[in-house]
Amino acid sequence: MGSPSIYSNRDRCLRGKLHLATAMRLFIIVGICVLLALSALLFVKFRKAMFILLIPLSVVGVTIAAVTTRNHRLVWPIIAQSCFHIGLSTYALLIFSFYFFIKPLYILMITNWMFKTMYSEKNAVFYGESATVYAFLFTFLFYNLWQARVSFAYRNYLLREANFASSIQKPTVVVVNKPIEYASSHY
Repeated sequence: MGSPSIYSNRDRCLRGKLHLATAMRLFIIVGICVLLALSALLFVKFRKAMFILLIPLSVVGVTIAAVTTRNHRLVWPIIAQSCFHIGLSTYALLIFSFYFFIKPLYILMITNWMFKTMYSEKNAVFYGESATVYAFLFTFLFYNLWQARVSFAYRNYLLREANFASSIQKPTVVVVNKPIEYASSHY
């Protein structure tokens, strides 16, 4: 696979089962699948909002370029997107927890409107829907934490690889000092 000084266990994720480059390809595949699902949903319900998908589409495109060209500078957009999603999911968890614990009737009002029901108090359906929202938000948070960690490790891996390659390709320069009297008499 290569020199042990470049490739090591720190270049793997999922407890050593997946190399960082493979994980980045996995992120690209997941990103494309999510984009296709969101495109279908937005096409059916909110056609005017489809332009907003240009941002994640460009992040997926730049990530594809980063993996194919092995350029560490092109990994920053996926790191930034992961950090944005971490903040977004943390904020959503905070807001949903506030409504779940302090104002549960607001959640009931929204779910009654969404699912055309008429519940007036908390019941098993309320707790099931809330558990589903919590599960989604925590999954989204942990996936983006993992994506940010792996993307940053992949960036460091590409930097190490570039530094190692440039140190091998540099020529060795040998400077031979001339005696001082020869150098001064020559001019």
